Amino acid sequence: MSVIAASLSGVPGHIFRVRQTTCAGIGKGPSEISVLVAKAKWQDRDLVLKYIRVSDGSRDAEPVITSVDDRTVRIYVKYISSIICRTSRWGPLNFQYEFGVVAHPDNALPPECLQD
Repeated sequence: MSVIAASLSGVPGHIFRVRQTTCAGIGKGPSEISVLVAKAKWQDRDLVLKYIRVSDGSRDAEPVITSVDDRTVRIYVKYISSIICRTSRWGPLNFQYEFGVVAHPDNALPPECLQD
């Protein structure tokens, strides 16, 4: 498991972390990207988006997280393989998602991410 950088701007009072998990040993096979959010630095983080990244090593599969306003967060990913889950609302925050290309789309709306 590794943490990759995510672009983040102006979401006051919230901390985002992007985690990449490789499903197979020694970095082979598809990687899952998880976007997590917390209200405080030491608080447990909750999952808001999980997807399978394209395996071409491109930075186009990394999320860009920006603030639309003080209650809305936009998460943009240019190119992904498929969406596992996404959360539309977390506490006072609403999430807007924009995906450039989904290589293996499922016609159904992805399920909400389950919280521990």
